[in-house]
Amino acid sequence: MSEVTYTQEQFDAILQKEADKRVTDALGTAKTKWEEQKKLDMESERTNLKTELEANAKLSAEELAKKEFEDKMGELTQKEISIKRKENLLQAYDEFSKAEIPKSHYEKLVGMMVSEDENATLTNVKNFIETFNVTKTDIETKIKTEMSKINSPDKGGNESTTKAEFDKMRYSEKVKFKTEHPDAYKGFMG
Repeated sequence: MSEVTYTQEQFDAILQKEADKRVTDALGTAKTKWEEQKKLDMESERTNLKTELEANAKLSAEELAKKEFEDKMGELTQKEISIKRKENLLQAYDEFSKAEIPKSHYEKLVGMMVSEDENATLTNVKNFIETFNVTKTDIETKIKTEMSKINSPDKGGNESTTKAEFDKMRYSEKVKFKTEHPDAYKGFMG
């Protein structure tokens, strides 16, 4: 048995031919599977349509009209629910606006508060507003209480503030001093 040698070009051509053959075979297999699946899907759809047509054929004209009426009523009911939900959403936004609640505080939760029932939506929104206001008041009260515990740097008034003390004040303290004691401020600033 003799050994066969190929040039690089011959080897590349043989390799390309084998790759093309494998790709063609794979595409053929995939096409066959797709055609079989499509045939099964079409047969299933045909069977479903046939069953529906047979069921409709058995219905009398009156029953068929009744079925169509019920289908239309179902669609109308769904549209009515959707419209009512949108109306309630607008009403909820209006209530939040009247209560002067910033949008960032309710926008993530408004979807859970709104439903197609107007009374339920209004109750949910009012409960949120009430809870928000109570929480806000509690926080403000707590902040005021904590702030009242902080001593003011110039409690003694401008009589006890010297030029040296004024010079050591931070900018914000000087602004406050200017507001509270404009004459003394002018005197220190020369």
